[in-house]
Amino acid sequence: MEPQSDQQRGLTTTYGESRSRFLAAVADAGASVTSYQHPQHGLVGEALAIDVASIGPEDAEAVLLIVSGTHGVEGFTGSALQHHWLDRHVDDRPDDVRVVLLHAFNPYGFSWVRRVNEDNVDLNRNFIDWSKPPPAN
Repeated sequence: MEPQSDQQRGLTTTYGESRSRFLAAVADAGASVTSYQHPQHGLVGEALAIDVASIGPEDAEAVLLIVSGTHGVEGFTGSALQHHWLDRHVDDRPDDVRVVLLHAFNPYGFSWVRRVNEDNVDLNRNFIDWSKPPPAN
């Protein structure tokens, strides 16, 4: 048996491939999607965006948020898991749960295969302004 290529195994090797696959899986699953365009372009000139897909009742008491690509370079793994869930498990979701998938929180880092964003900021370390008291949950 010959080894499978990344494409045959369903893996993506660029941000653009990953985003296209995510958006196709979202459409196939019947989820809604909102895209927030990034002002810069990716490694090969592609448009960058944070895509947010939602499926399930809008008034659900429980919402599950799944984020990929906070550290851009890790976006490939998170995105692959989102693709897998959309392709194979979206119908396993309880009827009273809304699932929100945020694809490529750091699209610049994802495309350029960097941990940080376009301003060299590690987003995972900069959510809270530590000069002020922590926010209420």
